[in-house]
Amino acid sequence: MATMWFAKDGSRPYSQSGSGMPITTEEVQVIVGLRQAKFVGKDAPSINPDKPSHSLKNVVLEIEESTEVNPLLPEVGFYVVADLTPEEAQHALNIHRGQSQNKL
Repeated sequence: MATMWFAKDGSRPYSQSGSGMPITTEEVQVIVGLRQAKFVGKDAPSINPDKPSHSLKNVVLEIEESTEVNPLLPEVGFYVVADLTPEEAQHALNIHRGQSQNKL
């Protein structure tokens, strides 16, 4: 599984919120949608380290194993999803999980 976590602008480790939440490959596709997921490296990123923010602004996806790579996230490591707020990502995930549960 991939891991999604939210981050403030600023230097690591002060920018990360919590340990993240596991998400499936299908959920990655729902969250990323038509947006661009930018590969930022094998280590957790600092985002805008010179301009720290007080609120969570960024969605970061972590691919830990080569079995989790997919066309949207083709390398093991960390990705920042452009133009997606943590609230939007959480909302998309909640809707998807609600619909998935209704299918059972």
